[in-house]
Amino acid sequence: RNQHFQPIISNNSIMIFTCAKLLNKSRSTIYREIVNNSYYKQCRHTCSHCSKNCPILKPFVNGECKEFYAYRCKRWNKFPYTCNGCEDSQFCTHLKRYYDCIEAEETSKKKRTEPRL
Repeated sequence: RNQHFQPIISNNSIMIFTCAKLLNKSRSTIYREIVNNSYYKQCRHTCSHCSKNCPILKPFVNGECKEFYAYRCKRWNKFPYTCNGCEDSQFCTHLKRYYDCIEAEETSKKKRTEPRL
């Protein structure tokens, strides 16, 4: 995992097998790295952002619905499996997933140094 990975993820035109070849890793390794080390940015918890389609609008508590379930972006189904490089992410109302190689490396180091229970 290094800083050369971030520009590859942000490039919408590159394919996963090209990325795997550039990094000399398997496609499944690239996929697991991205999915397991991504972070999520929550969307607003309102009915217009919810995929549950409640028949009766539930009362909101502190401005949020208790039964909220966010839409997931279709970009998560194909490489880069994140919202990195998406031109619409600023205006998108879905739950967002981002990958940051520096943050992923720090998390990985932390996991390796903590004792297992």
